[in-house]
Amino acid sequence: MIYRNKICPYACQPISSIEVSCEHIVPDALGGPATFALAADKTHNSVYGASVDIRLIRSPLMGMIAARAGVETRSGPSTWKTQGHLVADGSPVELVGSKDAVAFRFLKPVEVDPVTRRVQAIKGFGADVDKELARVTKDLKRKGWDLTPTGHEVLDSNVRGSFEHNLSEATQGLTKIAYLATVWAVGDRFINTEAGAQYRRWLSVEPTVNALEAAELRPLGGSLFKAQGTPTQHHIACVVSGQTVLTGVRLFNEPLFEIAIAVEVPELQLPEDHGHLVIIDAVAKTFEEQLLIP
Repeated sequence: MIYRNKICPYACQPISSIEVSCEHIVPDALGGPATFALAADKTHNSVYGASVDIRLIRSPLMGMIAARAGVETRSGPSTWKTQGHLVADGSPVELVGSKDAVAFRFLKPVEVDPVTRRVQAIKGFGADVDKELARVTKDLKRKGWDLTPTGHEVLDSNVRGSFEHNLSEATQGLTKIAYLATVWAVGDRFINTEAGAQYRRWLSVEPTVNALEAAELRPLGGSLFKAQGTPTQHHIACVVSGQTVLTGVRLFNEPLFEIAIAVEVPELQLPEDHGHLVIIDAVAKTFEEQLLIP
């Protein structure tokens, strides 16, 4: 694959001198095209993928939006997870959702007496309880014990859960996309500016409000996007205004996953003649790039 960049956006070294891998500007699990990517140091790419990216991808709210859009991941259709409890007795449960359905399972399906260590109850939803009973019975029989059910109790199946939106984690994930998109639009020369260093400082720390302020990045309150997209699209824009580079990211046309960041780049003499707009089809994993003429 021929990459657009010659300098790693993380290690700030020529990609010809280090081991690199493909860094999707938008994560693949969110519908990011493989062709909308940069070459990046393999170790940095792996670390950020397992921290910044995974926190954004595994956000239950993001997962729900991606599943609703019909995004395919490497392991199949996009899903989301969150935890809750059975209203009837407070038992912890996990909710696993897809585009068209939600499944429930008990986090602790086997209840054991803390003193005798004997099985007191086996819990499950629908056919799951039969599967769990068969599994436990087989396991105990292998250990020389017999499990004889003495009866069953049907509880109200209402489940109460919650969805949390961690603003700092979402901001960091969106900022990573914004940084890579800025390198894509402006070029390698952006990497070694102070603004590039500000981005990298924020990506390298645990996401908190104080850490964002310490990196001296200032997300804007508004949006760079005039036209509305669809729930299956991502919009990314990068515009030059004087010594300022403004980059905006909006995933799945969702305001909760949108950010706009302005940074000063006095080191560079940037032509103020156009901006870049990238529109991604997250289902087809394709993109089109447009020049924005003032």
